[in-house]
Amino acid sequence: RLCARSASELAGNIPTDVGLNEDRSPIWPDGMVGSITHTDRVAGAVVARGRDFFGLGFDFEWPIEQGQAREIADSILTETDRSLEKALSGISFEHYLTLVFSLKEGLYKALYPRTKKFMNFHDVEITALDGGDARLRLNRPVSADLGTGREFDAVHSYTNGLIKTLVYIRA
Repeated sequence: RLCARSASELAGNIPTDVGLNEDRSPIWPDGMVGSITHTDRVAGAVVARGRDFFGLGFDFEWPIEQGQAREIADSILTETDRSLEKALSGISFEHYLTLVFSLKEGLYKALYPRTKKFMNFHDVEITALDGGDARLRLNRPVSADLGTGREFDAVHSYTNGLIKTLVYIRA
């Protein structure tokens, strides 16, 4: 939450703590949207003006270990996700699975503050990965204006062993 407070201040807001809803989601200052992420060693937050962005979803993940990756792959990957992985080269299955997990987690974080709907990993699929850019698509509606087929943009990077993703939904 310290990162969220700092990010909010850097965005020009009066210093204030970012609150916590009953569902553990952050309460951002009026007119702001944001996202918080953390691992066992790293934390971060992003914020933006609500008039510019509908939602932000920020996520950090350490690559999933090989044995666990094989065990959980079916719960995370759709057929579209699997076909995209086959077209890529140069990254391990574990890295790819973690990237997909992180992108989907980011989309959930970006949408949940507005929709208040839980999503599972098969409710969304990755349709494009190009360099540091990504594209995601809903497989089921999550609200009246966010229906099946709606697509979203994201960026990702891999630095010092950490996969970082950001899904951003422009207003």
